[in-house]
Amino acid sequence: MVMMKLLIFQLLLLCNIKMVILKRELIYDNEIYALFENLFLNYNRMFRPNYYGKPVEVLVDASILSFSKVDASKMIYTADMFLRQRWNDYRLRHNMSEKLTLIVGTNYPSDIIWTPDTVFINSVEGLLHSVTVNNNKLDIHPNGDVFWGTRVTVSPACDLDLQDYPKDVQKCTFSMKSYSLSSRHISYKWMKDPGIFIPKMPMAQFKLIKYSTERYVIGDATSNFTQLYSEFRLKRLAGFAIFHIFIPTTSIVITSWISMWLPLSASAARIGLSGTAMVTIANIWMIIDNQLPAVNYLKKIDVYLIFSLVNIVLTMLEYAVVLNISVIAERFRKKKVKRRYSRNDRRLTTNIELEQICKNSEMKNIQWGHKRKKKCEKNMEKEYVRKLAQKIEMKNAKIARKIEMTAQVFIPLTFIIFNIFYWVFYMKSDEIGEIQTADVY
Repeated sequence: MVMMKLLIFQLLLLCNIKMVILKRELIYDNEIYALFENLFLNYNRMFRPNYYGKPVEVLVDASILSFSKVDASKMIYTADMFLRQRWNDYRLRHNMSEKLTLIVGTNYPSDIIWTPDTVFINSVEGLLHSVTVNNNKLDIHPNGDVFWGTRVTVSPACDLDLQDYPKDVQKCTFSMKSYSLSSRHISYKWMKDPGIFIPKMPMAQFKLIKYSTERYVIGDATSNFTQLYSEFRLKRLAGFAIFHIFIPTTSIVITSWISMWLPLSASAARIGLSGTAMVTIANIWMIIDNQLPAVNYLKKIDVYLIFSLVNIVLTMLEYAVVLNISVIAERFRKKKVKRRYSRNDRRLTTNIELEQICKNSEMKNIQWGHKRKKKCEKNMEKEYVRKLAQKIEMKNAKIARKIEMTAQVFIPLTFIIFNIFYWVFYMKSDEIGEIQTADVY
């Protein structure tokens, strides 16, 4: 019986303690509700604090989560970041012992309190994240300090210089300022120097090699505005271009050289091989141009593709020369003979040679008749023309072989020398800038 009474007493005690705790929590919650209602009772979010006084000082810093994309065709880059802003609003002072954190849910902080109307000036596209709710953190400290953190994705414009593509270093920026309030009402400052925090992160296309932040005042005809400026130096990673442009292009050029070792009679194979190589490189060039903006200067990748096409054209020209060597040699031979002899001199020389040959072919005691002499001259003229044609053909074949052998060495050698110059000297121009800049990670 005593044990039963003791057990009941303990249960009642626990219930009373729980009721006291619940009552205390309810009181605290009611105090917070009342504080919140009193805080915004006469609050007007349309006007900045201390409207006639000093400008509101807004401290800004950001953490770049990723440079997800650099779109060269649109000349923009995309950055995903946590943007944080801090300022003081004396109207939001309260007597709580800790900061008041508001969950805005589907609303925005500007729907509840006054916030700076910060905009990214050079942003082409922008996104405020809202999964699962709007990504906003709003803290109100007892002294009226306000912290607003949000996640944004912006795509600022970036004037790309593609002369060194695909080993180019780009300077991309973004700028922030108030959309409507001049420096008379709002003053932006970076929370720290440089004001941007960038954790080490993998990037598919570029590597960040340097960044900086600045603050300055810009003006128009009516007023001045405080502007925050950030600059990023991005170096393109050339691995993609090497594996998808340079190696295939080089392989195609080397393949086109095979045509110089094919027989001269294999016209279809030689022309088809070189023609296919030219079309393939032209398609690679077209794909690259579709990914890049139309610019009025020559890019380094263009130089490589142009020389590759020229190298293939040389193999086709070499085959055209060798295939028509007899025609070309005959033209040179005629010009040479024409310079040395007149037409009558050549005819007289030929007749004398033929007559001498006929006389030497007969015995000295045989007397020449007119018909016999004509027949001999006719036969000997045919023989002379036949032998002369064979001699010219052999000479032309010898010239063709020399041209082929020279081309088999000269054309690959020019491409090898070009590659040495291209990679050792021409593509080394951006390395100096990279050495002088420190790694920011």
